[in-house]
Amino acid sequence: MTYIQVHGLHKIYNQNTPEQIHALKGISLTVDKGEMLAIMGPSGSGKSTLLNIIGCLDYPTDGKYFLNGQLVSTLKQNMLAKIRNKQVGFVLQDFGILNDRTAIENVITPLLFNKSVKWSDMERRAYKIMEKLEISKLAKRLTRNLSGGEKQRVAIARAMVNEPEIILADEPTGALDTRLSDEILSLLQKLNREGKTVIIVTHNPNISQYCNRTLNIVDGMIA
Repeated sequence: MTYIQVHGLHKIYNQNTPEQIHALKGISLTVDKGEMLAIMGPSGSGKSTLLNIIGCLDYPTDGKYFLNGQLVSTLKQNMLAKIRNKQVGFVLQDFGILNDRTAIENVITPLLFNKSVKWSDMERRAYKIMEKLEISKLAKRLTRNLSGGEKQRVAIARAMVNEPEIILADEPTGALDTRLSDEILSLLQKLNREGKTVIIVTHNPNISQYCNRTLNIVDGMIA
């Protein structure tokens, strides 16, 4: 079943100025529900821009984006905020976690914006996902004292705590060595086998072996 569909997607930054950058040039693709997709390309190819549009963090200049059959451009801001909070989980290269907070406080953060979860249930729910990812022992530790691999596992737990359908990972192993990279990719693969749709953008060709399919982007176009 097609879950994500983009057609003729363009993204232009600083349009009609001398600093104009045409980041995406007519991208079209579909992603099936439950697929694990690698989007590969060199730095500046447009892959992160595409991921941000898929995650409703950015908007295309032209073209159409359908998420689970909905035309995203017709959705109001409150609905887009709900999608970002509940439907999509983000995993970043630099982890994007709060170093002056404990691991479990970082995992709880998305729940603070989820009105359907009671305050009294937040820690229990966060601890449950940390147990699933085998990092419950880190719950009370400050994240600044964690290793890179541990920080990325905390970031994945945070991305998963609202039980999203989609995980979007932007260079999730870029700050890790080979062993830790394999551990993180195996974890994302496990989540994919449980039914999550996983999209990874990367310049690392080794990541493709973990995915069902690989797309290559060069100069804002699918090669």
